[in-house]
Amino acid sequence: MSGSGSGCADSEQENSATEQEARRELERIFSDPEFHCPERNRKFLRFIAEELFQGRERSLKAYSIAVDVFGRAADFDASVDPIVRIEATRLRAALTRYYESHGQDHPIRIDLPRGRYVPQFSRKEAGAAVEAPAAPELRLSPVSDARSKSRLYPTMRAKSLSVAIGVASGLILGVLLIGFNSRLTSAPLISEKPSLSIEMRLAEGYSDANAEAFRDSLIVALSGFQSLRIRSPDAVTSSIPAEKGGVSQGSVIQNRYRLLLKSGADAKGPMLWWQVIDELTGETLRSGSEKSPKEMGPGTSAIQLASQFAVRLASRQGVVNTIETARELERPTLGNGCILRAILAIETNNETALLGARGCLEQTLKIRESDADAYAMLTGVLLKLEASGMTSELTDEAVSSADRAVALAPDSDRSYYAEMLAQFSIGNSEAAVQAGRRAMELNPSNPTTLAKLGRILFAAGRWDEGAELALKADQLNGLPFRDAETTLAFDAYRRGEFGEALLHLQHMKAIGCYSTQILKAATLGELGRMKEAGVVIGELRQSRPDFDKSLIADLTRLKLSPRLIDLIRLGLEKVGLKAA
Repeated sequence: MSGSGSGCADSEQENSATEQEARRELERIFSDPEFHCPERNRKFLRFIAEELFQGRERSLKAYSIAVDVFGRAADFDASVDPIVRIEATRLRAALTRYYESHGQDHPIRIDLPRGRYVPQFSRKEAGAAVEAPAAPELRLSPVSDARSKSRLYPTMRAKSLSVAIGVASGLILGVLLIGFNSRLTSAPLISEKPSLSIEMRLAEGYSDANAEAFRDSLIVALSGFQSLRIRSPDAVTSSIPAEKGGVSQGSVIQNRYRLLLKSGADAKGPMLWWQVIDELTGETLRSGSEKSPKEMGPGTSAIQLASQFAVRLASRQGVVNTIETARELERPTLGNGCILRAILAIETNNETALLGARGCLEQTLKIRESDADAYAMLTGVLLKLEASGMTSELTDEAVSSADRAVALAPDSDRSYYAEMLAQFSIGNSEAAVQAGRRAMELNPSNPTTLAKLGRILFAAGRWDEGAELALKADQLNGLPFRDAETTLAFDAYRRGEFGEALLHLQHMKAIGCYSTQILKAATLGELGRMKEAGVVIGELRQSRPDFDKSLIADLTRLKLSPRLIDLIRLGLEKVGLKAA
């Protein structure tokens, strides 16, 4: 393509973009205050666009961008310094966020495909606006111009492939990425936290003077969680309109559940039977039984059982949240619905879902400016979207969001959990630990807090305390907890218990993250299982071909202690991998 723009114009291509249209769209978004993009990324976008206009798209490599845009020295090495990849991720996210929230009416859309630094300017198809959802700012999936065939961008076919790959990976969220846009109306529903009443009964012929004491202990434990509200069994609630400044913002909905507890005994000793009932339909949604300690009473055993049962009901993976999430996917809402989808997006680490969750939470905060839970969850989403361990605009925004959550709800463990994540992300380990301890004080039954604080303490070199919290999180959760298993795996490796370390790594769901895959390779090396270690290293190279060149720097950015990094390096050397 020449500087005259002849490569842009093509009157025979209905959906092609001309250079004039592309330049006009660039200036349009640069002048729009809703395009939230730092100056260095605006410079990045302008540079790669101009190179494309001048027909020099083949020269758009990480080296030239690093030197010409980000001021790196002539000896720049992309395998050591990931600045271009990081900033490309941020620019890509800024463009996606802008067009999903504010650029629906623009005739041209700008994209930055993954794996390349050549921008795409594609004209939207006629009629696209008719098919757009009523609430585009809450979209979970990016606009696909797969049928567009712009000659300005010879990578359009690659774009279609990229969209297809993104959709395939998005299946991990099931219906989360399907139907959300089509079901929202111009006046979206706003969901409140569900409410739960508790009713305690005694089995026929069974007497237990401590049953009510257990019920009271359970109420105390449940109240520590921020995922539901406890109400009196005879309380009545109804859907009410949400008002802000006298203007209706939609309808508020709140699902109501009843927890029926039945205390008794079987041949083996005291038992606790339970049911979670939908109060609207009378349907039993979940049921089960718990083994009670023989000495169940006002002492430690009753409190311990109440704590464990509270986790079963009210934690992120608990019964109530599971039911609520399933309902949310069927009928998307703002408010608590955004929080549930954000939890799912964080757990699956799906970028498209994370971007959608961010938009949903921000829309909630436009309606409810004092929603501390939304601020707290937004912190986690922003930090997940942040592609590196370095401070950035997203990190700064996450810190601000966490501070806001704490200011609005200083008695909420969610607020201090967010503060812990935010402070740790900017290197304030001690402040992160203090925030984590405060979250634990507010809700000692929350395994999520225990597991994350354990990881932070362990990364700071306080190994024994970190491992102890991780073990406690697993015990409370009843099943292997990802953050906890990660800490316990690193701790076992540190102690030379390589078989134990491998067992913890195998407990994790699916394939581990980058750091745990590295640890797995080192562990297999220490165990002499070279073939298996080679498979793990091969998997790592598929996504990061030269990962060994930046391995030590990567592990350092993960805030692992130097001593632990040295131990991991020694394990990797046994499988022939020498870290630079």
